[in-house]
Amino acid sequence: MDVGEAESEAVARATLLVANMLQRPDQLQKVDQYRRRVQRKKASVEAMLKTAMQSQLDGVRTGLSQLQAALVDLQEIKTGLTEMEQSLIRVPELSEQLYECREEYVRHSQYAAAMENLKHIFTVPESVDKTRKWIADGKLLYAHQADPTSRISWFAPGPRTELSR
Repeated sequence: MDVGEAESEAVARATLLVANMLQRPDQLQKVDQYRRRVQRKKASVEAMLKTAMQSQLDGVRTGLSQLQAALVDLQEIKTGLTEMEQSLIRVPELSEQLYECREEYVRHSQYAAAMENLKHIFTVPESVDKTRKWIADGKLLYAHQADPTSRISWFAPGPRTELSR
């Protein structure tokens, strides 16, 4: 519906409304009241229209500000991704540089394990003597704890003794 049609329809309605209101002679005296009522309705409709337009405008402003904030966020994310890409380019180079360090770490771990095993190897004669003494004294629980072979799990695969069955 275009504006011209809307105006002609409004004029037709107004003409019909005025004709209905002025059918009797006593209603001519109330023309001022009718005019004020119509002016109040018109002012009320204009106020509602203004409020609706203002609300729409506020919604559009809010939407635009949110879009602008999203654009700023996207630009920051793009910058961060670019920086990450630049950092990731160096990863293979750094991996190659750390190869010797990894080899040294493995060698050190093996030496540490060997040193720990040497401690146990050198204390075996002492542990055996202690275990024999406790067995002779009848302290079998202490003997079991000190026995280096007692650290072998009873559930480990291998040959079974009578006690482990």
